[in-house]
Amino acid sequence: MNCYLPQTMEYSGDFDCPVCLQILEIPIETKCGHIFCQACHQRNFRINRSCPICRGAIDLVEKHATSLDQQMRQQEGKCKGCDQQVYFSKMRDHMRNCAECKEEDIPLPSPQSDCLSASGSTYICPYCQETNFGEDNLLDHCIRCHFNDSLPVVCPVCVSMPWGDPNYFSRNFIGHLHLRHRFSYDYFVDYEGNEEVMFQHALLSSYQDFEEVEEEEEEEEE
Repeated sequence: MNCYLPQTMEYSGDFDCPVCLQILEIPIETKCGHIFCQACHQRNFRINRSCPICRGAIDLVEKHATSLDQQMRQQEGKCKGCDQQVYFSKMRDHMRNCAECKEEDIPLPSPQSDCLSASGSTYICPYCQETNFGEDNLLDHCIRCHFNDSLPVVCPVCVSMPWGDPNYFSRNFIGHLHLRHRFSYDYFVDYEGNEEVMFQHALLSSYQDFEEVEEEEEEEEE
C-alpha cells in the first residue's frame, strides 16, 4: 500500500529555469551542475556553446536531472495565478491553460511605439533598438545580449497583432517570448481571428512541423 502523501508548498521559484524563468520542463543538468529546461539548454547551446550562468563548457546532450524531476513529481505547489494545487511536474501544462498566468504583464504609460519595424514581419529589440529580427532570432538575441536585463518592455510581436495592447509592458520578456512566440505568426495566424484560438492553432501546426523534421532526420540517419 502506498502511504505517500505529496508535500505541498507555496510557489517559490525553486523549480524555475534560469533562462526562460518558467517552471522547468524536462529538466537537464549540465556538467557544471546547472539545471535548465531541455529546450532552453539546446537553444542556448546553438547560440553560445557555454553555460549561460558560469560560461563553463557544455554538451548538446546532457544528463536528465533525475533527482530534481522526482522532487517535482512528489511536491505540489499553488499556481501563482489561480492558487490551484498542482504537482510541480505538471505546473507548466497547467499554467499554459490558466487564464490568470498566461501572461505576466503590467500596464505602464508611454509605450514604445517604434518597437515594430515598418515591414510588419521583422522586429526591433525593445532593449537595444537593434533591428530586423524575426520572432525566433529576437529570442536568441535577447538570451545572448539581454539575459540579465530586468527592464519591463513592450513586446514588439504582440504590438503588431490586431489584439496587441501597446500599453502593456512585460516584466519577463524572454519568458514571454518563450511562452507566446515560439512560432512564426506569418505562417500560422489569421489576423482576423481570436488571439487564443490562433495561438493554440499555431502551437499545433508548429508541433506537427517539428515531428516531420524529426522523422526526416531519423530516416537520414538510417
